[in-house]
Amino acid sequence: MLKTKTISLIILLFCVSFLKAQSTPTLSDYCVTEEQKVRKLFDNLNLDFKGLEETKTFYLNNKLESACTSLLSYFEKNNRLAYFEKNSGEEGLMTIVSYSKEHNGLLKDTFVLQGVEGKQQRLVNGFIDWKYLGPNQDIEWGYFMNRHYFFDDLYEAWRKTGDNAYSKKFNALVYDWLLSNPVPAKEDKGVVWRALEAGKRATVWPQIYQKFQKSSDFTPVVRIMMLTGIFEHCDYLQKFHRIHHNHAIMEFYGIATSAITFPEFKKSEEWLGYIDTKMKEEADFQLYPDGAQKELTAYYHHIVIKNLERYAAIHKAANKKMPFVEKMLGDMYKYIAYSSTPQNTIPQNNDGDKISSSEILGWSKTVFNRPDWDYIATNAKMGVEPKQKSIMFPWAGQMIMRNGYKPESQYLFFDAGPWGIAHQHNDKLHFSISAYGREIMPDAGRLYYKDDEWRNYFNLSASHNVVLVDGKGQNSDVALAQNPLDTKQYCVSPKVDFAIAEYNKGFGDLWKSNKATIADSIPGKHTRAIVYLKDKCWLVFDKIETDKARSVSPLFHFAPDCTVSNKNGIISTTDAAKGNVLLIPVSKIKWETSVIKAAISPEIQGWYSSEYNKKEESTCVKYHFVPTSNSNVFAWLIIPFAGQDVPKVKYKVLKATTEIYCVALSINGKKQKVTLNFNQNVSKQYIQVSFDDKTRFAY
Repeated sequence: MLKTKTISLIILLFCVSFLKAQSTPTLSDYCVTEEQKVRKLFDNLNLDFKGLEETKTFYLNNKLESACTSLLSYFEKNNRLAYFEKNSGEEGLMTIVSYSKEHNGLLKDTFVLQGVEGKQQRLVNGFIDWKYLGPNQDIEWGYFMNRHYFFDDLYEAWRKTGDNAYSKKFNALVYDWLLSNPVPAKEDKGVVWRALEAGKRATVWPQIYQKFQKSSDFTPVVRIMMLTGIFEHCDYLQKFHRIHHNHAIMEFYGIATSAITFPEFKKSEEWLGYIDTKMKEEADFQLYPDGAQKELTAYYHHIVIKNLERYAAIHKAANKKMPFVEKMLGDMYKYIAYSSTPQNTIPQNNDGDKISSSEILGWSKTVFNRPDWDYIATNAKMGVEPKQKSIMFPWAGQMIMRNGYKPESQYLFFDAGPWGIAHQHNDKLHFSISAYGREIMPDAGRLYYKDDEWRNYFNLSASHNVVLVDGKGQNSDVALAQNPLDTKQYCVSPKVDFAIAEYNKGFGDLWKSNKATIADSIPGKHTRAIVYLKDKCWLVFDKIETDKARSVSPLFHFAPDCTVSNKNGIISTTDAAKGNVLLIPVSKIKWETSVIKAAISPEIQGWYSSEYNKKEESTCVKYHFVPTSNSNVFAWLIIPFAGQDVPKVKYKVLKATTEIYCVALSINGKKQKVTLNFNQNVSKQYIQVSFDDKTRFAY
C-alpha cells in the first residue's frame, strides 16, 4: 500500500512539474520576479529609435509592465516578416528548412530529424531534455533539435488548420528552451550552445517571432524572453563564432538576420559591421582561386553558397548595401556548374549527400545571368552550350573528364588534390563514373557522423575506388594546398584528357575515431594516372610502391541499381536500357577477383549512402594480388556503353615496367595505342596516344 502511494505521489509531482513547464507567468509577475532580466533587455535597446517614444517614457518612469506592453505593441505594428517573404520566389532561399513531417507528432514531442523519428525525452521536472541525442544516440539529433527548424512546422500547422494547439505548443517549447538553457558566460561546444546551433537559432528566431506575433498564444512573457534571447545570441556569437570553416558563414548569417530584423538593438550596427569584415576574411580564406571551398566536399560547398545567398538577400530586403559576396558566389557557382554530373547532381565527394545541382544553379539567377549554367542545369534544354567540357580545378586537385552535359554524356570525377580542411575521407585518387543516363561507379557517401564501425567504413578507403595495401587503406593526407597542381600533371584536349597524381602518406587507415596507430602504418606510395579517350573509354594506370612486397587490393564500387557480372575477372554491369560499363584488368597479373555485396562480417563492404542516416546494398569488386616485388604497376580499361551494346574489345600489354606502361587497344574495330610514362622527368612526356587514323597525341 505504501509503495502504491509513493508511486502515485511521484506521478502527481511529475504532472505538477509538467504543467509548470507548459505554463508561463503573467507579464506583471515576470516584471517583478525577473526584473533584472527585463531591465537587461531595455538597457540593450536604443529607446531613441523612432516609434519607441512611448516605450522609453514608461521605462524611464520605472513602469516595466507598461514598457513591455508598449514594446511588444511596437513590434506588432512594425512586423518585418516581409524581409523574408519578399524573397520567397528565389527558390525558397529565405524560408526555414522543415525537418518534421508529422505536425501532430510535434504535439506529443515526436520529431523527425534527418529522416529519423523519435520522441524527445523529458526530465523529471517535466521540461524537455534538450541534450538528448535521439533514439540512435547520434549527436546530430541533439544539434538539429536545438536548431529549432520545427518551429516553422508548428507555424504552418497553425496557419493552415487554425488549431491553437500548435501555437500553444510553440509558446511552451520556446519557454521551456529559454528557461532550460541560459546563455553561458564561456564558450560551450555541446549540442545546445555550440556556435553553429546558436547561429541557426539566430536565423530561425527572428523569422518565427514575426510569424507568431499574430497569435495570442505567443504570450507577452515568452516574447520578452525571446527578444532578450536574440540579443544574447548575437553577443555570444560575436565572441565565440568559428573561423575558417563553413560554420562561420552560417553563424554570420544568423547574426545578420537578427541584427537586420531588429535594428532597435543598440549593437545591431556594430554586429553588422563586425561580420561584414569577418565575412570578407572568410571569403579570402575559405575559397581556393579555382572556386572550390577548402573543405573539398561539394555538399558543404553548396551549404556555404546557400548561406551566402541568404546573407546577401537579408541585406537586400532591408535595403542595406550588400556586403562583398558576389565574386565569391560567382566562383563557387562555377565550381558547381562545371563539376555537375550528367544526372544534375553535385559530386558526392568526402562527407556529403546526393543532391540536385540544378536547384543550386537556380539560386544563381538572383545575381548572375549565365546561359551556360542554364544549359548545364537543364541538361541542354535551355541556355547556351558551354565551350568548356572537361576541366581541372587545379587548387582543389579535382578533374572532371566529360564529353558533354546531356544525361547520356560520359563523366568521370578524379580526386587528385589535398585532403580538405574538414569533412574529409581517406580517398585520394578515387574516381567516380557516370554514363548513358546513370551513375555507375560512385563515391559511397557519408551515412552519418556517429563514431562507430559504419562511420569508419564510409570515411576510410574501403568504401572508395582506390587501392588497399595488406588490407589497409590510406591515412589522412595534407589538408590544404599551398600551390595549384603543376600544369604538367594534367591536360584537356579535343581527343584526350589526362591527369596524374600520387598519394604518399602510407597505408594504415589512420582516422580519429578508429583504433589505428602510426605504428601500424605501412610506408608506401600510390601513383595513379587516368587517360580519357573522348567518347570511347578511360584507362587507369596504377603504381604501388612499398617498403617490401605486400599484397595489393584494388577496389571498384558500383551503384546500388547496377547488376554486376564477373567473367574470369572481367567485370560488366548488365542492365538493359541503362548505362553500363565494362571493367577489364589490362595487365599480366593473375588477379583473384571477389564480388562483394552488403557484407557485414568479417568486415563491412558493399554499401552506399545517398543521404544522411540512409544506407543501401551495393556491389564492390575487389581484386587481390600478392606480388614478389615492392614496386608494382597495373592498369584498367573502363568502357561505358548503353544497354546491351557490349563493346568488342581486344588488348595487348606491350610493355609494363615501373617506368613505362604501354597498351594496344581495339574497341569495336577502332585501334589505339597508349603509352604512359610514370616518370615525366625522365621521358619528358607523360603520355603518348596514337589512333588508327594515324593521328597522334602527346603530353
